[in-house]
Amino acid sequence: MQKAAEFTEERGDMTRIRVRMLGKLEISCEGREISLKCTKDSRYMQLFLLLLYHNKKGISRQEIIEELYAGKESSPDNALRIVVYRLRKLLSQTFLPKEKFVVSDRKGQYRLGENITVTLDTDDFLSMYEKINGASDEADRIRRLSQTCDLYEGHFLKDFHGETWIEIENSYFQRLYLKASKELAALLEKRRQYRELRELTDKNIRLFPYDGWQFLRIRSLAQEGKKKEAAIIYEETLRAFQEEFGVGLPQDIIDKFEEAERSVYDARTPGGLIKSVIRRDEEENGAYYCGYLGFLDCCRVMRRVSERNGEVLTMLTVTFKREKGNEEKADGENQEIDQVLREAIHGALRKGDVYTRYGTDTYLILMCGIQGERECFRVFRRIEERFNKIKHIRNTKLQYRVYPINWN
Repeated sequence: MQKAAEFTEERGDMTRIRVRMLGKLEISCEGREISLKCTKDSRYMQLFLLLLYHNKKGISRQEIIEELYAGKESSPDNALRIVVYRLRKLLSQTFLPKEKFVVSDRKGQYRLGENITVTLDTDDFLSMYEKINGASDEADRIRRLSQTCDLYEGHFLKDFHGETWIEIENSYFQRLYLKASKELAALLEKRRQYRELRELTDKNIRLFPYDGWQFLRIRSLAQEGKKKEAAIIYEETLRAFQEEFGVGLPQDIIDKFEEAERSVYDARTPGGLIKSVIRRDEEENGAYYCGYLGFLDCCRVMRRVSERNGEVLTMLTVTFKREKGNEEKADGENQEIDQVLREAIHGALRKGDVYTRYGTDTYLILMCGIQGERECFRVFRRIEERFNKIKHIRNTKLQYRVYPINWN
């Protein structure tokens, strides 16, 4: 690496590079994208990112070696010289003004170039974050929190995770962002600024799908009186969490679902609600379908009832499987299979049986008065026959398992 004189103050002829690292990486100069002809996981790109991120204060040779090689290279000095040479060549192939790239000052701190300045969105974020506590009142604090959160467009260098320094910085910025966004959400809910709260929760659901931002979204919709929208998000969230965690949902998540369920509950008079339940039950035939949490409640109640009247309870799981060579199918096809299976279960079982969807390919069925492998097989055969009768789907096979609950 070349030794250079101390870097001077910024001049009018400086090359100004703008970098976005929070979210999708974007590197530009005067509105034009800078792109290196190398893969994103190459040492050249890693060195380029390090120099961009540390261009203001510089980064020492030893720090570069530690970040790039972490003791995995027997001759890191020689390896680094090769990487620097190659990066200089790659940079010279861009439209950037020609100069000596990758240079160091008298203190041994390396930067991208002597006549290059780098503006980072991370610096903008930190600068705005530090201004939050200078707010004059609550409205001003909301404004500053909103501006800070707007600057966080995604995880730090999200397409380059795996490198230690990137993971550390990502954790740091994520912690600051979540702290700011949680405070902002609380203030927006307090002031009933639901449109702004919706924008914030939608963004955070996308960034942190399993951090529970959906529950705030559901609660805010319920507070606005938009119970139907809240119910839709509730069902979508329940399905997503089931697929991610399986049967073993953490207790704190179950508590949040139960709270969300109460917030979207149909607040009609008891008499009207009872009439609605009776009328709906008279109109419906076949097994009863309910959401996962409702299914758990049904299981608990029916177990208690069975202890008093001696009714036998059995859990049956039915899963659809694609045959070998057909596992990877479009979501649309699997959704069609799921719908056919649900219809088959509904029609093949009795009115007193209860079932729910579990994950992406399985249904749980709670049956009363069914005991023994032979009887369970007959139930499965009815489901299978109805499944094939509704629509014959090639390369798809149904499987079942029996879980006795209180067999003698």
